[in-house]
Amino acid sequence: MNEFFELDEHQKKSLEKKLRKYPYIDRLIAIRETELEKREEQDENIGGSRSGFVGRPTEAIALKRQSDPYITQHQKLKSDIAAIIKDMDDRTREIVHKRYWDTTNYYTWEDLAKEYRYSVSTIYRKRDKLLNDLARREGLI
Repeated sequence: MNEFFELDEHQKKSLEKKLRKYPYIDRLIAIRETELEKREEQDENIGGSRSGFVGRPTEAIALKRQSDPYITQHQKLKSDIAAIIKDMDDRTREIVHKRYWDTTNYYTWEDLAKEYRYSVSTIYRKRDKLLNDLARREGLI
């Protein structure tokens, strides 16, 4: 890869943080949707006069969900990560799961290299490929 397009450490950490979010994305989206609904339920007409438009609360909430940047970014992140995972072989998928989503243990890259009998440099190449794939999908490189 051309060094101009290599990820720096800050970008790698940011992408790894996004990867760790993957199992929780549906929950984060649901929380945001609830926030949007609650915000819609509040009476914005403080003065007491008529609002001047016919209200369609269900339609308004649906439009807010579709146009909310937080929701659309998280939906895209979820689909990007799912596509990357789908393209992985079973062993790499297992490594990624243990590193980023295993809640019972904490695995370092060195631990995973020992467990799967890879060299440390090979396991880091796998990590870099994962991060580069995600960066490409996000338009960073």
